[in-house]
Amino acid sequence: CTNNVWILLNKDFTVSRQGVWNNEHNKMCRIRGLEDVKILAHKGSLHFICTRETANKNSPANCGMLMAYGAYDISGSSLQYSEVMSPTGRDCEKNWALFPYGDDVGVVYEWYPLTIGKIDGTSFVADKKLKSPPICRLLRGSSNGCLWGDEIWFVCHAVEHSTPRCYYHCIVILDAKTHGYKSHSKFFTFDRDKIEFCLGLVVEEDRIIMTYSNWDRSSQMGIYDREKLLADIFSPKKEVTVDSEKDHKCF
Repeated sequence: CTNNVWILLNKDFTVSRQGVWNNEHNKMCRIRGLEDVKILAHKGSLHFICTRETANKNSPANCGMLMAYGAYDISGSSLQYSEVMSPTGRDCEKNWALFPYGDDVGVVYEWYPLTIGKIDGTSFVADKKLKSPPICRLLRGSSNGCLWGDEIWFVCHAVEHSTPRCYYHCIVILDAKTHGYKSHSKFFTFDRDKIEFCLGLVVEEDRIIMTYSNWDRSSQMGIYDREKLLADIFSPKKEVTVDSEKDHKCF
């Protein structure tokens, strides 16, 4: 079972308030509850997107993965959401990324081609498909997008399908007006663990904050000097070779 806990932090990261959501668990599924919950603050409201395993109506013994989207309202006792169906009929959907999209909330569905749109009820509606470099074939969204000046920053990941899998991360920057691809960093790891997953990114004047897990069982926060980090990961790139055969598989 996945338990969802919310914690409200002060700017110095001391705990101000916290609570536990009531979750609905489908006992037919291996993964019960909401996974990989990612929060986006936009226009005074909190939004979230996550993955949810759901029973296959045509084959109850088999479960699929879909996305869930809603308002992140800590005044309630549970997360209220709508299930969002796959726009391409896939049995497994993961790693969509929210971002500020004018006055709306946008979604990056895929990174190659760069496919952007919005959620309308239970559907994803694509607005545009933009060119992106071949390296984006390997990428899946990790964090939601963080608006910084005239850019939107994301943490993305790629996976080497070894045993166990190895996760590698990079920062991808889009133009905030055109939403076109601008640049990406070198691949990096946080703690050199093979399985790491990043769900949060905050870009500030002097620091960059990323939240991540190790081996799907711990919660970590990395606070980095902005100038030093960018000098390290945006210097001439030496990219990690990963397995591109698994482009459309779940990571």
